[in-house]
Amino acid sequence: MPEPEFTATEEFLPGGPDDREPPGGQDEFTATGVRIERGMRSLTRAGEVRVRGGLVELLDSGGRVIGAAPARKARVLRMRLGRADRVLAELGGARYVLTFGDEDAGHGPPRRRGGRRAGAGDSPSVCFARAVRTAAPPS
Repeated sequence: MPEPEFTATEEFLPGGPDDREPPGGQDEFTATGVRIERGMRSLTRAGEVRVRGGLVELLDSGGRVIGAAPARKARVLRMRLGRADRVLAELGGARYVLTFGDEDAGHGPPRRRGGRRAGAGDSPSVCFARAVRTAAPPS
């Protein structure tokens, strides 16, 4: 039996959530080497924080999602600037403590994609707060 002349291409197949490109085509904010805690429990010492396409995500060192929420349901409640920037963030009702640039983690300084770099005068926590605020659609 001869092969058919056409085959289904990816454009006709249903795409999963990872197949969608975020608006703008790149992350608005990404920081790696972030300590993520919830309450008294440390969830990861080498996590990743991403803000892209109106979604705030916290990932562990293996890339698994710890917590995620639309940017309109995410809030930065408190910031402490210093050698290790700490942020108390609320994602969809769950509170997390994010420590950017934790020298104890040994994974280097956070990095930022798109726009200004984290080392260009603003601390990573300020860049994160700005990214969350600008990613949320106006009410």
